[in-house]
Amino acid sequence: DALRVDHGQLIHQRTRSVKDEDLLVSIRRQPCSALLAMLERRLHEGDAPITRRTDLGRKLFAALGPDVDLPTRDAELHSYWLLPVLASDPDALVRELRSEGFYPMSGRLDVVTDREDADSAPLGATRLVSESVYLAFDPEMPAHELQRQGEIVTAAASMAAVPV
Repeated sequence: DALRVDHGQLIHQRTRSVKDEDLLVSIRRQPCSALLAMLERRLHEGDAPITRRTDLGRKLFAALGPDVDLPTRDAELHSYWLLPVLASDPDALVRELRSEGFYPMSGRLDVVTDREDADSAPLGATRLVSESVYLAFDPEMPAHELQRQGEIVTAAASMAAVPV
């Protein structure tokens, strides 16, 4: 080359985040204690906590009757962290569940629409946001409590489905 530049070395220097002499110092840094504790716990426990949570989530899912509008009912994959159910009166369902010792959450989301076109609001998303109640559960909850929570939600959904 006329410039006497080693293009391979130039590319290597420009794409490395650390200089060769600093490499060992950089890779010997230890993660924070919280990250190490999480890694140790995950390595020690394996998939058992995830399996336990998934099994309990399936029990709660099964306890929700056919009248419950469950957006994730047909989902192939489910993490079972929160189970969203749709309720015609989400505030009433939240009050009922809280009075029974359960602590669901209602939506905190908004649907973004075109300000100039009020009819552009996606109806499905609007309904999902306005009617969602998220059933939370703890992997340590007894199965009978999950069943009871499911029965309360099912009863509320059945009452809402009855024509007046």
